[in-house]
Amino acid sequence: LLSISDMAGNFIRVNPAWEQALGFTCEEVMTMSQIELVHPGDRDRTAAALGRLVAGEAQVDLETRVRCKDGTFRWMHWWARAAAADQRIFASARDITERKEADERIHRLNTVLSEHARQLEAANRELESFSYSVSHDLRAPLRHVDGFANLLTKRAGDTLDTESRRYLATISRSA
Repeated sequence: LLSISDMAGNFIRVNPAWEQALGFTCEEVMTMSQIELVHPGDRDRTAAALGRLVAGEAQVDLETRVRCKDGTFRWMHWWARAAAADQRIFASARDITERKEADERIHRLNTVLSEHARQLEAANRELESFSYSVSHDLRAPLRHVDGFANLLTKRAGDTLDTESRRYLATISRSA
């Protein structure tokens, strides 16, 4: 989009790209001020940028949402330069709606991913705690099994055949 406006932000001239991008005819755009087309949430920043140009800043660039004829908004990246001698502001804009929507999707996905990572960390901590608890709870019974296998080996002594001694040794090693 290309435009020429006065220092108050009233359009003097716009190119046909406005109709393609926003749906307004050039004549309709010429009856509006720049601020009228800007999303209410972006008006303060837009007015501040216009004020900086009027105050003598050579060039400003900013991203704002601009109203389409159908009432929707499109994101535009504006570059504006003031020509103080002519009391004009020359501006160009590029539609960045798709990039902004992609950025927003990425932000939402990162938020979801962060939440899943937090949930996974919590589940891992619970699993680690459970594993420690089970390990701790099983030590005493296994020590008892090993102790009784050793007592049986000592008590039965030579009365056990080789196969029975091997079974008791396996029980002790496993415990």
